[in-house]
Amino acid sequence: MLPMKPRRLAGWRALCMVVAIAFAGCRAPSQIESDAAFGEVDALFTAVTSHRTDLLEQCQQRLEKLSQQGDVSTQAFQELTTICEKANAGQWQTATERLFQFMRGQRRRKPIH
Repeated sequence: MLPMKPRRLAGWRALCMVVAIAFAGCRAPSQIESDAAFGEVDALFTAVTSHRTDLLEQCQQRLEKLSQQGDVSTQAFQELTTICEKANAGQWQTATERLFQFMRGQRRRKPIH
C-alpha cells in the first residue's frame, strides 16, 4: 500500500476530529432524579452565574452528599464536578454554558396521581 500524502493525512485527521467532537456534543446529559438534586443544581447555577466561590463550595459539598446517598448518579456527579472545577479555575462563562446545557437536558418525571 502506498503511503498517504501528508496533506491528505492531515485532512483525514481533521475530519475525524470534527466527527468526534460533534458526536461528543450530541449525547444527552446524565439525568438527576430527586427533587433535592434538582434544587441543588439550581443553587449551583446561582453560584456559578453570580461568580460566588463561597456558594460554589457549599453546592459542591451538598452535591457530594447527594451523590453518596444515591440521589445523583455517578455520571451526573462527574459532569457537575467538572463544571465546578471550571468555575473554580475562573472559567465562569464556560461553567455557566456547560451547566445550562446540563440543566436543559434534564427530564423531570411527572408524578403519578
